[in-house]
Amino acid sequence: MQHVQRDVCNSPVSLAGNPFSGRILHPSKWYELEVAKTVASMTNPSMKALAIKVINTGSFIWIDGTSKLATVQDELQNVPCSNILGIVLRALPPRFCESIESPPYQLGNYKSDIIDALSNILRNHPRAAVAVVLEPGVLPLLVLNRDLADCQQDAVPILDGISYALRQLNLPNVAMYLDLGHGGALGWPEDAKSGAEMFYKAYSQAGDPSQLRGFSTNIANYNSWNLEPGEFVCPFDQQCNPAQNEKRFVSIMSSALNRTSVRLPRHAIVDTSRNGIQGLREEWGEWCNVNGAALGLAPTDKTSDSNTDAFVWAKPPGESDGTSDAGSYNYSSYCGKKTAFKPAPDFGIFNPAYFEMLIANTLA
Repeated sequence: MQHVQRDVCNSPVSLAGNPFSGRILHPSKWYELEVAKTVASMTNPSMKALAIKVINTGSFIWIDGTSKLATVQDELQNVPCSNILGIVLRALPPRFCESIESPPYQLGNYKSDIIDALSNILRNHPRAAVAVVLEPGVLPLLVLNRDLADCQQDAVPILDGISYALRQLNLPNVAMYLDLGHGGALGWPEDAKSGAEMFYKAYSQAGDPSQLRGFSTNIANYNSWNLEPGEFVCPFDQQCNPAQNEKRFVSIMSSALNRTSVRLPRHAIVDTSRNGIQGLREEWGEWCNVNGAALGLAPTDKTSDSNTDAFVWAKPPGESDGTSDAGSYNYSSYCGKKTAFKPAPDFGIFNPAYFEMLIANTLA
């Protein structure tokens, strides 16, 4: 399970165009250490062989607090010139836009403790190529709750935080993708239009950052890339969402961004880490530890779609979407649904049982 050590770049990296072209998504030693014990205990030869392959397949490192910054800094020492390190930034303070009684949203130390610190780390490693997904689900949540007064109030500091991140991480060796959810969230025409307008606000407030390549979709989600018909079709989907798969959604969203402003970058990356089996959910919104899931298409820049830069494994296979413990402070009712795998630990914690399920279902 040891990675082949290759040399880092001899000179600073300058990313232009598709940052994944000619590069391999970096498999982190941190993920290898997380999974190795589970793999070592496997007795089924086929499952073990696939599990080892998964370990050596690149996935993203999630920054959801200051503790993960050291992980990123350490990993950057080992990124060869042939690779690109993936980072998901999910660090905005939680529980915004929840109810009219919610207190005013506060950014807290997001700028200084997370964004500035990450920016300094990346500046100190200019010879490593890096792709950053910014704040999964945040803009879509603002869009879908745009009629709520407290969400409109929250939008101001949220956009301030995101635009600050776009400015500070706008570095030559970094390609950024601002998250726009997935087809089940912003696939309807009015929502796609509002999503593009929200994207434009963040982009403009950040000063049109040159290293924002476009948007990310399906991050830590389960939607199909190109299933026809899609998982939720009319008459089940009474509003007839045209984005029945992520390929359609990328096309719809790219067009919406172009109509909003020709200045906007509109290339996409799509998370395919766990979308190998469809028909497991009862509604679009079931996002938590979906039971019966399997690995999807492996990371590649060969997407056969001009709008899509790469398929990526943004969600490391086996890491939990959230706890199934209803008594936990971090519990979401989606993690208690009948379609959710149980038991499950807190968000981001590796769940050996779920990992083994993904492996077994992929082989089935």
